[in-house]
Amino acid sequence: MQSRALVGLCCLLVLLGISGRAAAADARRLVLVAHAESKVAPLTLPTLRRLYLGAEMTQDGHRIVPVRNLTDPVLYEVFLQKVIHLSANRYERLLVSKVFQRGGKRFATASTSVELDRILGDNPSAVSYMWQDTALANRNIKILGQLWEGTVE
Repeated sequence: MQSRALVGLCCLLVLLGISGRAAAADARRLVLVAHAESKVAPLTLPTLRRLYLGAEMTQDGHRIVPVRNLTDPVLYEVFLQKVIHLSANRYERLLVSKVFQRGGKRFATASTSVELDRILGDNPSAVSYMWQDTALANRNIKILGQLWEGTVE
């Protein structure tokens, strides 16, 4: 009887260990990126949040330009929830109201990875976000820092 309980306990521990490794393997990392030649220094999460909420930021006399990455709907949703702390609808309303209050234009938006590469390459002060594996596979991109890590459902 005790050996059955011991075998059951061992099986449970093995299953827990396997599921823990699977969860770690499914983890995604959201990173802040810029063009490989960019001189932009890493930004803190609060600074990045203010930047994407419309505050103007400069480094070494150059205005940092936020670029919205819409190449992946899940990526965008994770960015809004984990970094900006707003829903997509609230974020859109906030951006529109900032444009009407202050004038000017909305942030640059990239719908494809080619478009994102072009925007980041054309402006050495531009920053955006993407999955770490995507950034590592793109030689035109450098990672400025990790913004979030976790599993995506």
